[in-house]
Order: sequence, then C-alpha cells, then structure tokens
Amino acid sequence: MAPDFDGTMAPLISMFTRSYEIDRDAQALLTNHVLANGADVLFLCGSTGEGQWLQREKPADRAGLIAAAKDAMDRARHRVPVVFGIYGDEPSSVVAQYHEVLRMQESENAMIVDGYVVSPPLSKKLGDDELERFLADVIAAIPEPVFVYNNPATFGGNSIPVPAYEAMIDRFPHVAGIKDSSGSMDYRYGILGMLERHPGIAFYTGSEGDYFKCLEKRSPAASSRIGSIPSISNVLNIPGKIRAAYLSGDVDGARRLQDELNGIRNRIYHEPATKGKAQRGTKFALACLYPGTALDVDVVVIPDYAKEMTTDAKDVIKGAIHEAIARGFVDSYKP
Repeated sequence: MAPDFDGTMAPLISMFTRSYEIDRDAQALLTNHVLANGADVLFLCGSTGEGQWLQREKPADRAGLIAAAKDAMDRARHRVPVVFGIYGDEPSSVVAQYHEVLRMQESENAMIVDGYVVSPPLSKKLGDDELERFLADVIAAIPEPVFVYNNPATFGGNSIPVPAYEAMIDRFPHVAGIKDSSGSMDYRYGILGMLERHPGIAFYTGSEGDYFKCLEKRSPAASSRIGSIPSISNVLNIPGKIRAAYLSGDVDGARRLQDELNGIRNRIYHEPATKGKAQRGTKFALACLYPGTALDVDVVVIPDYAKEMTTDAKDVIKGAIHEAIARGFVDSYKP
C-alpha cells in the first residue's frame, strides 16, 4: 500500500559529533522523541538538517541518518513514511544522488525511504522555462513519490511559478506534494488556490509561524491536505495539535495554539537575526530535555552556523522548555 504523506512532516536536525560525523545514538534518540511528539512523516537531509552541507562535505555520513531512523522506528514499533532531500545544479547530479541514497539504504539494510524532496538548482539562477525543464528531468528519473521544494533563499534565487507546479502535477502522477519556504503568503495562497483542482496533492508550509494562516484558507472539512514541515517539531508537539484542532472545527483553538507555538519557538530560536538559530536552539533544547543521554552534548552545527550561545540565550531556552513541558507541549520519549 502506498504511504500516506499527510500531516506534520518533521524535518529532522542532524546530530553531529565534533568531527561532523552523524552521532547515530543521538540521531536515533532524537527520532524517537520526534515520533513520540506526533510526527506523521520524517524528512531526512533537509535544510533544517543542514542537508545541503552534509551532501556536499560528508555525503557518506548521510547513511547514518537512514540507519538511525530505521533503528528508532524499529525500537518504537511505529513506522511512518520517510522522505529524503537530494540536491544539485544539474538534473544528472540530482539523479546521481537518488541512486546514492538507494545504495546507502542497501548498505545499511534499511530500505525505508518512501519518497524524495527535490528542488531547483543550488546555485544557478534559471529562467522559468529552464526551471520547469530542470525539475521535470529530475522527477522523470525518480519512480518514488516526489515533493517539490521551493525556497529561493537556499536554491539559487529560483522561485517556481505556480503554473509550473500544475504542469508537473498534470504530467507526473507521482508528484505527491509541494513544500514552500518562500516567506510569501500571497505566493502560498496562489499554490493553495491551484491545488483546489488537485485535491490529492499535499501542500506543506516550511514556516511554522504561518501554519494557521494556510489552514484558514480552506474550511476545516477541506484542509486535511494542508500540512507543515516545522523545524520546531524536533522539540514540540504543537504543530500536530494545531492541525487536529482545525480539522475538528475548533478554529479558535487552532489560532490560540499557533500563538502559543510562536511564543515558545521565538525563545528557543535565540538571537533571531542570525543564521542557524533553529539548529543551535533546537539542539540545546534537546540537551535540556534529555540530560545524561546521547542528546546531552555540546551544540555542533555546520561552520556557517557556528556561533557561541550566550548564557542569557541558554537561560531563555531553558525557560521556554520548562514552560512547554508544563503546558503539555512536549511528550518526552522514555529511552
């Protein structure tokens, strides 16, 4: 049976050792925490997980993400769909990454990847027609379900035109969803309007702070295919609560939960003007949640994101975590 890609797609952070290898024990514990907090889908090697850097600098270590996800799901006896991000400046290089992920799964005896997240080029700016051809060439070479990821700030300044999405959906029946991290609500509303003609295609906002705004563009009865890919789902269970409240018709409750999410998240993502705020804050928050475990380690992020966390920032994050626990917004996994 085909996997059901719906709800909260958790973009797992990558737990690095000091030498930038994947700490498999920490990664598996993180994954179990995320599953305990309501993840419906796991997203490996995404931007939140520093995936583009990992693919470029430590490509073989991506196998650790796959192995840890399998170990965690086996331990929890709970299987959810898994998607994997693959990137490149040419269609051929993206397709080569697809085959590399297949080989990594085979080497780890962990055939768990159910779909792939593809994007525009990493560093090349293309015209609209060129961009559509680029994505079509990639999608045509991947038989599994594909999710198309729009994030101009990360992928060469390329923004996918809404008509290009529809052309791909019409041409390729295995296009399963769209993720947008453009930051433009008008753009997202345009995608959501187009998807009313394609009710089987999921839409995911990559900005957890505007999840409710996306949901409210449709009635609760028609919003089940509007999901989120929230970085904060590495720590909190609120995104799933927002969705459940809205789908049940509790619109005011969903709005209140969104406000709660934004307030706690803004404290976990300390020093909000800096790159890597989500990764640094999330990793420190997990260390606070799981003292004495594989997650209770120094925060290690890619060099571009490295920044000393101040004592004040750490205190703010600790306070946010204590509040989240008290309010039932964290379901800790018991190792």
